[in-house]
Amino acid sequence: MAAIRPFKVTQKNSPADDLCRLVLEPSDGQPVFPYTAGQFVMVRENNEGGTSTCPRAFSLASAPCESQNRIELGIKAQGILSTALCACHNGDTFFVQGPYGTFTLNKEVKRIVFFAAGVGMTPFRAHIRESLMTGLNQELVLFYSSRSLEDLMYHQEFVELAANHPNFKYIPVVTREAPPGWTGEDHRIDSAMLDKYVKDFSFGDFMMCGPVPFMDGIKDLLQSKGVDTDKRLRFERY
Repeated sequence: MAAIRPFKVTQKNSPADDLCRLVLEPSDGQPVFPYTAGQFVMVRENNEGGTSTCPRAFSLASAPCESQNRIELGIKAQGILSTALCACHNGDTFFVQGPYGTFTLNKEVKRIVFFAAGVGMTPFRAHIRESLMTGLNQELVLFYSSRSLEDLMYHQEFVELAANHPNFKYIPVVTREAPPGWTGEDHRIDSAMLDKYVKDFSFGDFMMCGPVPFMDGIKDLLQSKGVDTDKRLRFERY
């Protein structure tokens, strides 16, 4: 069983009231545990009496190649522990156990099309950064959907990555509150939008992470394009 280790918050960024990006570093003097892009950890905190709270799973948002001494988590405040994480301060300690999971990066496939909704983006951030930063030369296509621009907490980062990596195509999707001058997509992902950015559905892998209704819709769209979703579509709920 993986050890439960203390990690200290060293950076915090809150792009929206209920979202935060946390950087944590081991406070036991040891390097970060080895892991594969797409895996998750169990996080817990100690109550005032010293008893541990129930652990919750959070995907590792940082790529393994950049995580020898730190990890990043993307959090949406929607429960006791996630709310505590979003309310934390630099120097606060949480307890991390892992890694776990098999929703990992396939380094052999030539193309991966990702579909993310909201905080379901976090494992894909690790996938994309690992692929780009280690020079795998994969074709990567990311559809990143949320209600508003502020909920796309990695938006600017992906804009910059796409500008610097010709093999990475980024499609931001804002479904309800598109800001003035918005040049991304402004409605839910549909058949025409897929055809606009994915010219050939006969090869590569497809991955999705988000609420069940979102993923049900993506699965139906891919099946309508002739994709064998039993063999070529992988998903994870958050």
